Amino acid sequence: MVRNVLPKILVVDDVKSNLVAMGSALEDVKAECVFAESGKEALHLCLEEDFALILLDVQMPEMDGFEVASHLKARRETSHIPIIFVTAISKEQKYILKGHEVGAVDYLMKPIDPLILTSKVNTFLEYYKQQSQMKETIEDLSDKKKKLARTNTKLSSLARHDSLTGLYNRHSFDKYLGSYIDLARKNKAIFALLFLDLDNFKYVNDNYGHDIGDELLKMVAQRIKRVVRDSDIISQNNQQPCVSRIGGDEFALLICEIQSPEDASKISQRIIDNVSKDYYVNDIRLHIGVSIGIACYPISGESPQVLRENADHAMYEAKYLGKEQYCFFSEEIERKHKVHVELEKIIKSGSLDKEFYIEYQPIVRLADNRIVGVEVLCRWENKILGKVAPSEFIYAAELNKSILPLGEWIFSEALNSLNEVIKKTDKNIYFAVNLSGLQLKDDHFMEQVRNAVKQDTKLPSLLEFEITESFFVESIKDFQGNIEDIASLGISTAIDDFGTGYSSLKRLGQLPIRTLKLDRSIINEINIVPEKNSMIVPILDLAKTLDMHVVAEGIETKVQAEFFRDCGCDYAQGFYFYKPMALSDFINIVLSDLK
Repeated sequence: MVRNVLPKILVVDDVKSNLVAMGSALEDVKAECVFAESGKEALHLCLEEDFALILLDVQMPEMDGFEVASHLKARRETSHIPIIFVTAISKEQKYILKGHEVGAVDYLMKPIDPLILTSKVNTFLEYYKQQSQMKETIEDLSDKKKKLARTNTKLSSLARHDSLTGLYNRHSFDKYLGSYIDLARKNKAIFALLFLDLDNFKYVNDNYGHDIGDELLKMVAQRIKRVVRDSDIISQNNQQPCVSRIGGDEFALLICEIQSPEDASKISQRIIDNVSKDYYVNDIRLHIGVSIGIACYPISGESPQVLRENADHAMYEAKYLGKEQYCFFSEEIERKHKVHVELEKIIKSGSLDKEFYIEYQPIVRLADNRIVGVEVLCRWENKILGKVAPSEFIYAAELNKSILPLGEWIFSEALNSLNEVIKKTDKNIYFAVNLSGLQLKDDHFMEQVRNAVKQDTKLPSLLEFEITESFFVESIKDFQGNIEDIASLGISTAIDDFGTGYSSLKRLGQLPIRTLKLDRSIINEINIVPEKNSMIVPILDLAKTLDMHVVAEGIETKVQAEFFRDCGCDYAQGFYFYKPMALSDFINIVLSDLK
């Protein structure tokens, strides 16, 4: 006879308020909740009681969740207890992989969705109940064996498959990846690992709810499987591909024994084309895309960890390049990743001035070649990477949002330099500082600017912020209010790299823009492509109509300088006049310019 005893759930968290919240969320679950406020207390309770499930916090003093899980899995009496990590630490792959390595069956990120929590808990309670029944029901051995077989099948399926989509889960993916490597090494073959991440899926969850999001994930999974099934490239292989959901809106695809990387690109494009078609969920029309990173064995790595990391890096590169596309891992991406890692290190250390420094490139008035302004240029020389190009570290900084502390440091350095120039030359030279779109939308940076203006009322007339034309075109609605706030402080704004996107012309009158900086690609081709020459005068006329200044950036020859002077261009900047230089050299040049 089965005893009518409620199963027990152990909830471990060092914060009492979190225990209270978890207890409240589990009130309707048919189980007894036992609470522990430390890892040691949890281990002690597991020696005395039998638990159906453990909900384990990761970040705890003295003994964290990973260590607790390791101890539990090492003991035969407790190794069978399912562990779900409940954490706010990070959803980065390295933490999730570490959780699975110590025996966790799942991850829940704080704040916890009660519906998701109870759904997962009920699933494991159900299996616990079935196991208990099988242990207690010994009268009918034949029936017990049948139930055990059915339960084992369910448990095996749960262990290998994602419960929502039916695809292989991360555990199975890791297993298959190891097998693919062994097979490829034996056959001296190549295979492709594809990491897929849905574009704009968060918008669906935020605006339509998780139920709609879950249905959408099921549909996406079916479309990916259909592409794999129908692919003539994959059907040539003896081993079936592995399609898995590795978490959230992320999927992975292993394709064995491809003939060349081109095969992986063809499959990736088919997946993009199919996933990006419209979906209809409960009469709601939805559209999402997918970004794909590709790592091929052995070119992009020969171990599971390296292949996973490189496919992930390639996927993020695809997202950065505009989404709904695929990207192969390459040496360039590896370099970008190294830049990303080193940049994070120095940002966390809080010592930007140890490796970063500022150079200054004068801006001259074409009418007399006198210095009127200077552009503040950030430079980085890393002890491992050497000199890092601005395009490289700005890309990395925007990707991980470290552009915010870096931008604040650059702005602070620019203010100090501006004051020193005024003090030593007694000349009002405006400073042009490049801004990222993330800075424009950052309240902390805007407050830094306001405080600087309050401290020095002369500052606004000597300061200009530069934003790239591409950002201006794509995100005008997002930062229009901030540009207007900057103008209200008396600070001017310039559009940098102007001429790369003509759609911005009609928008110039919408914002208080004072300066256009012509893209150097226009300057470099004025004598090569006649059409470029014909562009200059209309742009200059437009600028005059809108009461704007024009700076020709990247002037390298006398011919270029004379061309723009004759066209009526106001200002210029480039190696023909001055190269970027240290502040002391700039001050000396300004003093010479005054004589």
